[in-house]
Amino acid sequence: MLSQGSLRGRAGRAAVGVLFVLALTLRLYGIGDENLWMDEVYQLRVASQSVLEIVRNYYPGCPYGVCDQAPLSFLVFHFFASPSEATFRLPAALCGAAGVVALLAVARMLVPAPVAWLGAVLLALSPLHLWYSQEARWYTLWSLLVTLSYGMLVRALTSGRWRAWVVYGLVTAASAYTFIFTYFVIVCQGVSVLLVPPRARRLRGFIATQLGVAVATLPVLLATLGGLGSKTGTPRPTSLAAIPYTGFAYSVGFSLGPSLDELHLFPGTARILLDHPVVILVGIIFGPLVAWGVCRIWRDRFAAAIFLPWAFGLPLLVFLVSLASKVTYNVRYSFAALPAFWVVLAAGVIALAVTRLRVAAVGAVVGCLVASLAGFFRDPRYDRPDVRGALTSVRTSAAPPGLVLLVGQSFEAPVHYAERLGIRTREGCVLDGDPVLWVLAVRDWEQAGPACLARLAPRYALAVQQRFAGVTLSRLTRVGDPS
Repeated sequence: MLSQGSLRGRAGRAAVGVLFVLALTLRLYGIGDENLWMDEVYQLRVASQSVLEIVRNYYPGCPYGVCDQAPLSFLVFHFFASPSEATFRLPAALCGAAGVVALLAVARMLVPAPVAWLGAVLLALSPLHLWYSQEARWYTLWSLLVTLSYGMLVRALTSGRWRAWVVYGLVTAASAYTFIFTYFVIVCQGVSVLLVPPRARRLRGFIATQLGVAVATLPVLLATLGGLGSKTGTPRPTSLAAIPYTGFAYSVGFSLGPSLDELHLFPGTARILLDHPVVILVGIIFGPLVAWGVCRIWRDRFAAAIFLPWAFGLPLLVFLVSLASKVTYNVRYSFAALPAFWVVLAAGVIALAVTRLRVAAVGAVVGCLVASLAGFFRDPRYDRPDVRGALTSVRTSAAPPGLVLLVGQSFEAPVHYAERLGIRTREGCVLDGDPVLWVLAVRDWEQAGPACLARLAPRYALAVQQRFAGVTLSRLTRVGDPS
């Protein structure tokens, strides 16, 4: 190993406390400012059931029509189910901050202290990690459990004690009950075990543990098999561009360069690079540091066996699955690899021989992160669709509320915030009768909103149109009606 160390002592505990407070403060800042998104509304609906119902309703066949989930996150969020967005997102923030400390503990077992601390601090500042730490879903819980799983795997490999293997198995099983792509993590961990000598004894312990995990997570396995062939996410073709985009998202998240709406429209890689040269700058800064970090970690067989399959194997497996199935590629499906990514990059920074070069590298990386965090907190282009604001505008309008017609990519969040408004979806926008009609277009990447307005034009005239983050709200009045 490159280094072993502990976090003992008053100074060590104080430093860890400061790191945790930094991570948690960033994740709590503005956590309730944006409305719940469609997946979060689904999470709230399921988590609001009783504990018994959550457990009883989980069985192969996906009773809620979603096959990419396992029930542990619902049980955790059950105790925070609330109309308050901040309260309901709190577990994600807590797990995110805990994940930063967990990475520090795991990294200290394998790499020098400066690499471990820099990696943990960069994860604390990571815009992508912060994004998912403010989303009431399974992402940060899964990442935390995967990080702990790697820590217990290292402990089991170094000690060989059966108790360490048992704890590793329990944490891994909990991870599988959080997200089914944990089985890809297990594949990456299997590669790690094969790369660490002596193989035979360690491999026997690993296989025995995974047999126990398979038995313990049999409901998840059955649900996975039952969901084969199911679609996930907004359908779009998977291209090789997903690989560099994943590296970009790992580096600076979704709040620097093109917004998610711009990426979904995807005018082409060349157009994106021309319109957003910051993407090239990020590649110039982060690419060589990651490559140098790989070279540096490669010198230590144990550290390389753990961090390299973790950082790069999981995104690759998710990408290959998306090519071979109806699973739409999404960065969040490989989110658990993000902690290892930052350790690899930190190793590249620390390995720079010239002090001034190291300082410049840290400054450049932190500068990119701060710029992205500024976009995350301040730039509405990167906000979640503001359906709450749009529907508040409907309720407070001087015009009669009328009927709200939904078009675009999301229905769950508008329905959640509609309260007593008449809100409907209509195939082909075939409507008549209401003197006032509102058309709410959310994430309208296929331009269903303008098409709907054109379809309604013979009977309705456009009176007012308002734009919110990711949302267009149009008020129409019936032709010939004085209102």
